[in-house]
Formats: sequence, C-alpha cells, structure tokens
Amino acid sequence: MKTNAFAYRLTKYFTDYLPNQLAASTNTIQSYRDTFVQLLEFMHTAYAVPPERLEYVDFTSERIEAFLKYLEDERKVGITTRNQRLAAIHAFFRYIQYRDPAGFEQCSQVLAVPYKKAPVVPMNYMTVEETKFLFTLPNQQTKEGLRDLAILVVLYETGARVQELLDLTPAAIRFAATSTVQLHGKGNKTRLVPIDAVAANIIRNY
Repeated sequence: MKTNAFAYRLTKYFTDYLPNQLAASTNTIQSYRDTFVQLLEFMHTAYAVPPERLEYVDFTSERIEAFLKYLEDERKVGITTRNQRLAAIHAFFRYIQYRDPAGFEQCSQVLAVPYKKAPVVPMNYMTVEETKFLFTLPNQQTKEGLRDLAILVVLYETGARVQELLDLTPAAIRFAATSTVQLHGKGNKTRLVPIDAVAANIIRNY
C-alpha cells in the first residue's frame, strides 16, 4: 500500500466516490464525515498521531475497537450510533481494498471488527381507534391544520421517511383514478406509492 496515501484516498472518498460514484445522500455523507472527524481527533489524542501523518497502518483493529469504546464511554453514544460509526469506517476500508490491493490484509483487520448487538425493543403499534383519533386532532379550519393532517396522511399512506417527506414537491403528487406519491429515498432511489381516494382528497384540499 502506498505510503502517506491515506489523506489522498480519504479526500477522494468524500469528494468523488460518495457523491458521484455511489450517489450517497447528503445525510449519509455528513454522517460519514462526522465519523472521520471524531476518529482523526481520537487518533491524535490517544496515539499522538496528527491527521497529516496518518497512514493506513495506523488503523489497527485494536485502535478501532478503542475508538468505539471511547465513543460509548466518553461521548456516551448508544449502541446504534456506535454501530453507525463502525459502518462508516467499514465502508471506507472496503473502498480502499479495491484501490490499494497491497493493503488488503490491513483493511481486512479493520473490517473484522464486529458490530455490537443491541437489545431488541418490542415494536409498539397504534390501534385503529387511536389512528383515527390522531387524524381528528388537526384543526381543518386553518391552513396549518390542513397541512398537519396532510403530513400525517402522507406518512401513514406511504411509509415515507422524514427526509423523503421534507423533499416532496407538488410535482411528485399525481391525482388520478389511482393517485400516487413519488418518493426520492436513500441511495438516490425513487419509488411510486399509490394512495387511496380519501388521502388524495385531504392532500388536494391542502
């Protein structure tokens, strides 16, 4: 693996691979960037290696595990966030494997760092009566109330993520015999979701 190639590869990863080749979302790129900001700070503080001197060999499985422990113990992150940080690190070193084959074994050590199992939390559901009651709460005599009801209906009918809802534009909604909502989701993927006539009327009224 090339000496001092880490900074170059990391820059290419964020400026070209993630946004252009992978078409990763802005949120994903930001999450990955936050991970490496924290990781580089940790490497500097814990091992006295400043970012400009980092090389691939500095990232051993033991140091990655120490970083994850630091996140849990010092930054008080939960298991889910800890695993998200590890996923970002895994993604980068998997990217490196295909571009600097000489470092395959070094990358494999990092990729072998396991995810931590999180306790399974039972999923709670609203009853039909509770859902119907929720839809009666917005005041439909006001514009804000019509908006809130439309938001609830879109989320309920389509299963949209919050970001998908925020990204919706009027052009993404089609009123027809079978009305649809076009959602643009993770991985730059688009899906067309049908909605029933009642939901369509609520959205149209808003």
